[in-house]
Amino acid sequence: MGRGVRGSNAAKRQREPTPSKTPRALKKTCPNPPSPCASSVRKTTTQVAIKYPSQMLARVCESEEEPVVKCIVLKKWKEAASHILKHKLLQEEIKAGIIQFMQEECEALCLRKNDFILWRSKPADLKSFSFQGLRDDLHRLAPFLLAIFTCVSNENHFAACTAAAIAVRGRQPRLAALSYYINTILQYGGAKKSVFNRLSRLSITTSHDKAIKKQRELALDSRAEFQQFRGCSRDTGLLEASQSLEDLHLSDENSTTAPREEDCCVACPSYSIIMDNLDFFVHTHNQSTSRSNKSIHWIHHIAVRDRIPTHHISNIKPTTDIQQYNLNLSLPWRNTQASMRREFIVLATRMLTKHMDVFESFGETVVHHIPHLYSSQMSTLSTDFPLGPFFKDENQKNDLADVMRQIQQE
Repeated sequence: MGRGVRGSNAAKRQREPTPSKTPRALKKTCPNPPSPCASSVRKTTTQVAIKYPSQMLARVCESEEEPVVKCIVLKKWKEAASHILKHKLLQEEIKAGIIQFMQEECEALCLRKNDFILWRSKPADLKSFSFQGLRDDLHRLAPFLLAIFTCVSNENHFAACTAAAIAVRGRQPRLAALSYYINTILQYGGAKKSVFNRLSRLSITTSHDKAIKKQRELALDSRAEFQQFRGCSRDTGLLEASQSLEDLHLSDENSTTAPREEDCCVACPSYSIIMDNLDFFVHTHNQSTSRSNKSIHWIHHIAVRDRIPTHHISNIKPTTDIQQYNLNLSLPWRNTQASMRREFIVLATRMLTKHMDVFESFGETVVHHIPHLYSSQMSTLSTDFPLGPFFKDENQKNDLADVMRQIQQE
């Protein structure tokens, strides 16, 4: 047994070793295979040649410059501008050029000789101030600046003009016409002093002291304008004109011809004095015997020009003698009844469309104002002249008498 085992082991040792696996052939591939259509695509280059008197220089444009130069040569300005804005180095140069261009426009706005609207802050100029005039002046002197603010405000012209005016005032504080305009709005709303002091730091308004000073100038200008209006009425011969019109009306009893309304408006301007009370109540934080709550009562008066003059009507004598007057003329005739019927129809249609849902759809076709002889004159705005307050109490008889006496003297 032992020999047999030893013999088999020796036979195994005498065998040749098992050969290794045959290696596979390597793949014959190229690391970067060429595209099948590479031979048909031709890479273009852009070359710029600059010819000087002494020499000529030629330069091949880089990849970032090539589309810019190509579009400029082909006069594709919109595409050229788009490529220029994508160029990083050109972006900074364009930004610097735009800033320089805006600097020049702002300097033109700040020059007094260019007569920019924000320079004009006198009372007469403030009364004629308008956003359309501000926009026209910005378009005349700084169109690029106006275009930028218009783009930022999404075509809101009021916001664009306001933002441009506030920004320019930060550069030149004396461009304050819009600030005074905003002052009047805040003063009308009863804004406090702290509001003006805070907004003045933002160049939106002026200081509170300047706002009060300008308000007094506006009041004095209104009084001077009213004095000029009264002077014109005297110069045109108000007394003589009224007397002549009265004589014309009373000279012939059978004549019913009245003077033309245009002549009355031109030759005989008239006005009315209107008074209104101003009431304030001042609360005192720390009350004492010397300091208590105050109830203030003042009187404000304005002069309003009459839109329809009545100088052709006599204030001394009646149009006819009362003893010879026929009472039948006071009774309503057929034309009066027809006129009243037409007016009642208008009033009825208003009530029907207002209180009954069935007729509500006809509300737009209803006559809301009955036309009359002076409809065109009464539809215009009144011309008023603020004359300032009287520091008097209208509830006191003595104060009211003093006010009437002072108005009569003026």
